[in-house]
Amino acid sequence: MQNSLKRRDRRGVAVVEAALFLPLLFLLVFGMVEYGWAFLKFECINNAAREGVRAAVRDGATDAVWQAAVDTVMRDCGKTPGTPPPSTTRTLSPGVDSPRGTQLTCTVTVNYSDLDLLNVSLFPVPTTLTASATMNKEGS
Repeated sequence: MQNSLKRRDRRGVAVVEAALFLPLLFLLVFGMVEYGWAFLKFECINNAAREGVRAAVRDGATDAVWQAAVDTVMRDCGKTPGTPPPSTTRTLSPGVDSPRGTQLTCTVTVNYSDLDLLNVSLFPVPTTLTASATMNKEGS
């Protein structure tokens, strides 16, 4: 008789422990998923900036060429630039018509709200993700 009373009391403790632990576990798992997603998308944006500047530094490059390179990588990452709202910003400085040896910098910025996976505001996330890449202009 005494043994069954102890077992019944332990079941109540297990329920209380689970009620305290499971919300923390779910918060931790969702946070890992959200931040993993953010790092994945940041790498996509970084690749887009790198491909944009690689296209821009070639001899005879045009604005359309480097912008298409950025758009291709962004599309492959699941983000179509220019779709409403226009959240992808691409810039190249100083420009494709710069002289040989000039450092060109391609910068790509995307609003994080257009990329977020869980759409949960429990975690501190950036408002934008920005990546840039710099290379020297080629040419004869």
